[in-house]
Amino acid sequence: MMSPEDREKLYNNLWDRAGYNESLDDCIVKLSGFTQGILETRAQGVTYSYHFSDKLSDLLISLEQVETRLKGMPYDIRRSGHNSNLWDGQVMEMKEKKLVALKEYIESVKEGK
Repeated sequence: MMSPEDREKLYNNLWDRAGYNESLDDCIVKLSGFTQGILETRAQGVTYSYHFSDKLSDLLISLEQVETRLKGMPYDIRRSGHNSNLWDGQVMEMKEKKLVALKEYIESVKEGK
């Protein structure tokens, strides 16, 4: 298994080699492939398949590469008073808000609201 440090180095090397646009385009391609994997798996009448797992692993690698780069990007020094990064700043804040909203939605459905 590859160490976290080796993964980070690999992802940064790939990003530096391909560039911003190509790296994000690759993520779009992987997302599309995963979508196709889901549709093909559902068409087979099963929950999971090799194709589903293969396309999911491609997507997770691509998303982890984007995450690695975002963790290294500055966010907004003026906002926080210190040099935080985009991942732990904006992205994770948005994720937490959305998780709270999702939890509230599930609770309201359980209560029949």
